[in-house]
Amino acid sequence: MKKMSIILMAVLIQACSNPDQGSKDQQQKKDVPQRYQESYLSADQMPNEKTQYLKMQTQDMPDNQQLIEELDRNLQASNFILESEDDIHTWTLNDCDRNRIIQVEGEGMRRYTVTRTVALPDHPNKYPEFMLLVFEFSNEQDAKNNYKTLNDALLSGGNACNGKSPNMAVVNGNEIYYFTTPKPEYTVFIQQYSDLVENYKVNTGAKPNSN
Repeated sequence: MKKMSIILMAVLIQACSNPDQGSKDQQQKKDVPQRYQESYLSADQMPNEKTQYLKMQTQDMPDNQQLIEELDRNLQASNFILESEDDIHTWTLNDCDRNRIIQVEGEGMRRYTVTRTVALPDHPNKYPEFMLLVFEFSNEQDAKNNYKTLNDALLSGGNACNGKSPNMAVVNGNEIYYFTTPKPEYTVFIQQYSDLVENYKVNTGAKPNSN
């Protein structure tokens, strides 16, 4: 009985030492905006009754041919082949942090596959590959706004909301370039070429002002 009294006393002391812990936890949850209350969902928990759907409309615009040609030259220099595939008209991404599904639609969507023709020097049986999707919009501001929405989705759920395959997106002009590869070990390649795309400056051909 004496031992039980000592244990009970210790529990009471511990409880008294943190009287506000419960209220703090409740307050922290309350401080999170309502639209993020479903944060950290996993992809298999979507859709649910609270899931929101966001449609992102692409438009068929003139291709940024200079950029694609520059990308192709750099790929060929590293023994990659860039091949144009049949266009797609829909692509879906989950945003686990905001409990929404983004549906990219429209006629302004292009698809490419990239495959290395020579095996990696230290891995004779590995031929890196990745896919590139290009989403076209009517102007640069729309592309920037939509890029933020897509990138938020890619980063959501600890970068795991849209599967385990590495993926990343960059914007250049009025186009979003979405790279994805089936194997994490090939991430270095999509990082390399997404950096090239993001930083490429299109030569407009305009002559400098002599004044």
